[in-house]
Amino acid sequence: MKKWNGFLAILWAMAICQLVFDISFTRHITSDSSYVSSKDDFTTSLWDGLQYFGGLSVSLWTNILALVVLKVVVTYEAFNIRKNFYFLSAVALVPPLLLCVLNIALYKDHYNTGGQNDNIGQIYSYSRTASILINFVAYAIISVQAQKIGGNSVGDGEISQQQLMINELSRRMIYYPLMQTVSRIGASVYEPVYGYGPYLGNSSQNEYIWAIIYAITAPAAGIGYLIIFLMMQPYAYEQFVALLTTCKPVPAPSSSVASGSNTSPMNRKYSETMSD
Repeated sequence: MKKWNGFLAILWAMAICQLVFDISFTRHITSDSSYVSSKDDFTTSLWDGLQYFGGLSVSLWTNILALVVLKVVVTYEAFNIRKNFYFLSAVALVPPLLLCVLNIALYKDHYNTGGQNDNIGQIYSYSRTASILINFVAYAIISVQAQKIGGNSVGDGEISQQQLMINELSRRMIYYPLMQTVSRIGASVYEPVYGYGPYLGNSSQNEYIWAIIYAITAPAAGIGYLIIFLMMQPYAYEQFVALLTTCKPVPAPSSSVASGSNTSPMNRKYSETMSD
């Protein structure tokens, strides 16, 4: 089993971006009135910009994963993630970086006032919503394609290994948009109603409640993506448990077990989808 591959490279990039979001979001949501007097404060705009970068880049990485699987299922051709990693990184990182820089550059402008009419915050919020919709659409297409392939059994109702792998891929891809939806529950209400700036306290009870929901659900995405990784990556859960309990990794299964079901070129293409 390969120790490093394209799929893991994307997950590492997602983890770093999620860490940026979590750190900046914590400073954002816990900022009090003694530290942040207004959204025009440069430091506040800096933290907000980093939050926009981290949150949007993670969303774009999930879109990339969904579209890679969609391409494989529709075209029957593997996609080499490692070969195209720099291009994928540009797609996932450049737009959030521009949004971050724009938010910082305009910290004294009316375009990012922190209220309900914060244009930069609205772009960020709408972009993350669009990312969720893209993932749901990709999942729907993958599921339909998987059903079409599953309808053509090899004989007497027997399901081929290729069909099983496609069904497994389609089943797993629903987790990303679901996790994104959960993580945006609080933000979807708090941001358009109470603004995109930090929570300053001295608010109504409803705003306080939604600020708590926002503070809990938004960083929960990191835990959710870890769970998804443990479910999707072969033997990841076993390694995770072993490291927690014994601080030592467990040996990978023998190659004969893994190779027995991947003898055909088509099957190898699907098995390599989430690795190369």
